Amino acid sequence: EDRHRVKGFIVNRFRGDESLLGKAHEMVEERTGVPVVGTIHYIHDLFIPDEDAFAFKSGFTKSSSSRVDSIRVALIDLPHFANLNDFEPLAAEPDVELIRVREPSGLVDADLIIIPGTKNVPSDLTVLLEHGFASALKKAHEKGVTILGVCGGFQMMGREVQDPFKIESSGESIAGFGLFDTVSVLEKEKITVLTSAYHNRLQCHLSGYEIHHGRTSLGSCRITAKGESGSPVIVESEDGSLMGTYLHGLFDSDSFRRKCIDEIRVKKGLHPLVDIQVEYDLDAALDRLAEVVERSIDMDLIMEMIRK
Repeated sequence: EDRHRVKGFIVNRFRGDESLLGKAHEMVEERTGVPVVGTIHYIHDLFIPDEDAFAFKSGFTKSSSSRVDSIRVALIDLPHFANLNDFEPLAAEPDVELIRVREPSGLVDADLIIIPGTKNVPSDLTVLLEHGFASALKKAHEKGVTILGVCGGFQMMGREVQDPFKIESSGESIAGFGLFDTVSVLEKEKITVLTSAYHNRLQCHLSGYEIHHGRTSLGSCRITAKGESGSPVIVESEDGSLMGTYLHGLFDSDSFRRKCIDEIRVKKGLHPLVDIQVEYDLDAALDRLAEVVERSIDMDLIMEMIRK
């Protein structure tokens, strides 16, 4: 009943010689009465985020780096994973191997461990505790491995997560990993705000957004990045090996990303690369995609279809 709504076909992510498709396009139109309006070739190094966590949950591993001096970044998988695109700029770096970790054993060789955001902090924290991640993270911290918690991951790194208004649970409090001297409380009002900040130690600007119910008392944490109003944006342990933030999009900053990676390289005994290796610009990537699509398909035919 919806067949009449199909007005054209587009071949997407094509690799190879487009001329080989000539007869195939003719055959499709003969058998369906619907034209092929274009072929879009596969676009390499197009830094556009995937559907949220889809590729990650499908077995995502970024290990294309052929460098022997790459650093290993372990991204912990969560049942309610959120905002995977926070870390796609890291995957674009030539000296970074970004892997999905579902078991504590996956943290053994990591140079950087990331606990990402989640749509349900108490539930995912419980899962990680049951799987033995608490002891694995403490062992990694004792070895000097850098650990970063983003949003819900930051809350998990503290002493306790409280949910008195039953926002994400039945109202219980749950012990965190105890890496930070912090307590997070999930409150009724959801914070949604665009945030700009300056990182004092790394001397670079950051921008992104916050979207969370939690408010966190910082305890003995050291504030290393503040927003324009003076509010804390990134906190760290005294030795800098633990980092926590509510800021999504922090790795979109080329300077911050490169300096973070270089710090880990130095800690590992490697030379810093110093110069920015990848310019991550989502707007430019979308413009590039639009240009390729416009060149590849019959836009006059598309506009004619729209007018009808």
